Amino acid sequence: MVRQTMKKCSYYFTVMFLLSTFFVPCQTFAQSIDDLVFITENYAPFNYEKDGKAQGIAVDLLVKILERSGSKKSRKDFKVLPWSEGYRLALSEKNVVLFSTLRTKKRDSLFKWVGPIKKGSSALIAKKSRNIQINTLNDLNKYITGVVRDDASAQSLINRGVNPKNIYETVSGTGGQNLGKMLAANRIDLWAYSDVSASRILKMSGFSFSDYEVVYNFPENDVYFALNINTDDKIVAKLQKLLDYMRDSGEIQKIIKNYLPNYQFEQKIGSTTIKG
Repeated sequence: MVRQTMKKCSYYFTVMFLLSTFFVPCQTFAQSIDDLVFITENYAPFNYEKDGKAQGIAVDLLVKILERSGSKKSRKDFKVLPWSEGYRLALSEKNVVLFSTLRTKKRDSLFKWVGPIKKGSSALIAKKSRNIQINTLNDLNKYITGVVRDDASAQSLINRGVNPKNIYETVSGTGGQNLGKMLAANRIDLWAYSDVSASRILKMSGFSFSDYEVVYNFPENDVYFALNINTDDKIVAKLQKLLDYMRDSGEIQKIIKNYLPNYQFEQKIGSTTIKG
């Protein structure tokens, strides 16, 4: 009887030991906001780097969210990378957060989302002096359009059958700036970009944006924080709750007002919008 009791006790302690060693790693590797890796790009006024620091609407918003969450993360932890590199990391690497990201139908199932931050859209921008008329998708194949690889507008053009030979892709960390200069030098005919961001880039490069116009509009989409699909749902929900609070309290609107520049891009009367 004593021997049987000792065997039962030995079995009990063995099971408890195995259970404890199994569950400890799970607790150790549980996700928290501090485990997240935040990646952004130069895309003013939403996010950009100036004087070695990340700035912009989405950056300031995220800083406030992290402060309210009690996270140890701060502005200095945000990595500024070329859009294509950041986009692919967010698709493949656990815990990566990419911002600011247009939430489109194609992208919807690829990420988990926190937002929206505000409305965002892209357009095709041309020199007024070129007098470019875009009425149908076929018209786009008459011109060379500059895009940032993996950008929503680039994906939209390719998905709608624009000949890849008519699309010039850039992957550099200063993709927007390079394309703006190429447009000014007539090395590309059209520039697919946010008109707000394009106006800032042209002005900073010494060009007058009054010499340019929007000839084609992409549909508006909401701008979000895009999180890798394997991010813990509890973290997503916590971030969303904090963002919703900031919207309801008017803090997001204050941040937006601080950054939106006074810009005026002339649009052709009847300029076309790509549907979908």
